[in-house]
Order: sequence, then structure tokens, then C-alpha cells
Amino acid sequence: MELNKVFAAILVAGIIGLGTAFVAELIVAPDQLETTAIFVDVEAEPVDAGGDEALPSVLPLLATADLALGESLASACVACHTFDQGGANGIGPNNWGVVGAAMGHIEGFGYSSALQERHDAGELWTYEALNHFLYRPREFLPGTSMSYAGLRNVEDRAALIAWLRTLAETPAPLPTEEEIAAATGSGDEAADEEPAEGESNADETAPAEDTPPAEESAPAEDSAPAEDSTPAEDSTPAEEGATDQ
Repeated sequence: MELNKVFAAILVAGIIGLGTAFVAELIVAPDQLETTAIFVDVEAEPVDAGGDEALPSVLPLLATADLALGESLASACVACHTFDQGGANGIGPNNWGVVGAAMGHIEGFGYSSALQERHDAGELWTYEALNHFLYRPREFLPGTSMSYAGLRNVEDRAALIAWLRTLAETPAPLPTEEEIAAATGSGDEAADEEPAEGESNADETAPAEDTPPAEESAPAEDSAPAEDSTPAEDSTPAEEGATDQ
């Protein structure tokens, strides 16, 4: 008898629970919206892709770069790279002699396919290639396995590259003035400011305004011939000038 009461109580409780849930869903069930209530225009502002066109060149900064700063910045890379001559590879390759070397130059290291393609194409780690790579590795080399975010400051990149340049028995030569001018466009600006050849010659040969030759060569009044001694018509200055024309 007591057992029947227990089962009855459980059954009644279950019925009440189901009924309550059904009624509650009818009362508070939300209507599904066709569109999001808050609209966010994700295309309102273009995303800065950080293109290479605006990237400053490091060439003018290399000769005076802070080598101590470059070595300090390289300390963040020792978890993956070694920098001593003949050093073992880590997660990344050894970077002794990397400046001017071929991309993917460490034989036997497992480079990414993206870097291996650059190696097969004969590309080198030039100053500007390192500049672009250190700025945004994944943008310069899509598909690289290097997870480094990059250096945004051009002086920091120049310092690091200048320090890497010293890691060689014979460091790569610094860029020439012509190479710096070509990278920065300063040579074109200087050429635009130079006067044309015709203009410079014209200015140098033009007579001064305060020394007109006509006035200096005019005959004095006291030396004019008398009226009865008028010179012959064939010796007049005007006619002599006409024959020169």
C-alpha cells in the first residue's frame, strides 16, 4: 500500500513538471528574428594590409645602426635560433652568415615549402629582403613556419640586420650611396632640382642690365661731324648693320 502511494506521488510530480514546462514555453518562448538585431558593418573601414610599398628602407640606417641594440633584440630569437659559427640548428636554422646568403642555405634543415621555393628560385637574404621579412614574416613569405610577429620599428630592424651582418668571417659590404639613393628615391628628387643645360648656359651668357653695350659705344656729341662734312651714304652705321643680317 505504501509503495503504491510512492509511485503515485512520483507520477503526479512528473505530470506537474511536464505541464509546467509546457505552459512556461508558451508564455516566454522568444520569436526567432530573421536578421540580427544589432548590425555591424565590418566593411565600413578598409583593413590596413601593411603593403610593402610604404615600408621604409633600412639601407640609409645600416652604417650608423646601434649594434648593441641589434644584439639585444636578437636575444628574443635564441629560443629557436643559434647565432654562433657552426652552431646547431634549433627549431629554426642557425643564423651565422645569413646576410647575403641564399634563402634556405642550411643544408639538411627542414625548411617550409614556401622558403624552399625561394631557394630554388635563387633568391638571397639581401638587406631589403631581411627588412621585409622581419617586418612581417608571414606577409613577406606566405606559408612560412616561423611564428614570429615581426618588428614594426625601422630603426630596430636596421639594428638587428646590422648586427646579423657582423656574424660572418667577411661581413657583406654596406650599401653604396647609389644603392641608398635608388632605394629611397632621393636620386630622382635631386635630378628634378637640377636646372636644364640650356637654362644654365643662358643665364651665364646673358649680359648684365646695368652695362648696356649700346650706351657705352655711342659716339660723343662733341665729335659729331660738321653739317657741311656729312659722310657718304655707303658708310652709314645703319646700312652696315643691315648687311650683317
